Amino acid sequence: MVRVLAYDRKMRSRAGDRVDIGILATAEEDQVVVDVLGGLTELRMHGLPVATHVLTVSDLEKSLETLDIDALFIGAGLDGQLSVITTLSRAANVMTITRTEEYVWAGVAVGVVRSDTGHRVLVNLPAARAEGSALDPPLLALAEVIR
Repeated sequence: MVRVLAYDRKMRSRAGDRVDIGILATAEEDQVVVDVLGGLTELRMHGLPVATHVLTVSDLEKSLETLDIDALFIGAGLDGQLSVITTLSRAANVMTITRTEEYVWAGVAVGVVRSDTGHRVLVNLPAARAEGSALDPPLLALAEVIR
């Protein structure tokens, strides 16, 4: 899932001295995701270190600014708050990513979702552009693109 972020040609210039990934997740269903993404501090993306931050929707606007978030993982169970989340992410030029297919159709930029044959990448191109992302053609060639 995080590898998708490396396909954003603007990530390096947006990130500054590190790539900061925010995680919005519900308590139990996405705790595994929090654990996995929280372990990314060993990785480098575009030659930069990666930092992760567990966020709450109630403090999202403030967190996007103060933590200089570059990408935002949106976990399942946040359906009722999705429009607020995507509005704030677009205003802050933060790339959104999820593993919930319905969220991509509703305005999240990228989804990596399970399928019968493994995983599929979905890209909501208007949402990605609204967030300031410029996704590489090789990713778009592999993805199901929503125009």
